[in-house]
Amino acid sequence: MKTRRINLTKRILAALLALTLLLALAACGGKNKDKEDPAEESSVSQPEITPTSQPTTVRVKIATVNDISGKLNIRNEPNTDCEILETALAGDRFEVLTENCQVGWHEIAYKGGKAYISADYVTVAEELQAAPTPTPDPNAMIIVNGSGREEAAEESSGEGMTTESIEDTEDPSRR
Repeated sequence: MKTRRINLTKRILAALLALTLLLALAACGGKNKDKEDPAEESSVSQPEITPTSQPTTVRVKIATVNDISGKLNIRNEPNTDCEILETALAGDRFEVLTENCQVGWHEIAYKGGKAYISADYVTVAEELQAAPTPTPDPNAMIIVNGSGREEAAEESSGEGMTTESIEDTEDPSRR
């Protein structure tokens, strides 16, 4: 009879120990925090990089100033009464934004904006050019030490760390 009680007590203790261990693992999330979680890593927004064997090209219309004796006016509007921004010489080339935007005028890319040249003095041809490098998204997440933490000004966000806490982790004397 004593043996039965001892066995029963051992079984109850083993069951309680197993239950305690199960609850402890559930409270911790059941994950090993030292190892990176691949699901967590994939949720971090990172730019897609597609390797290519050749640079990507695009078709661009180019206006080349014909062999003229003088200079060709580059204007801020498509008519001869408008302001002259600059002049072009024979052989100068410009990217055409809109061919024949108005009768006798092409809209061209000019110093980050647009300007106009007379269609009578240029030849327009399509060319293949390397595609421009995409501009990085200024709102993209900043990856610090590759761990997916955001760098924040001096305040903490739900997922990021403060600049001070990042410095704490980098300075061994402050750990």
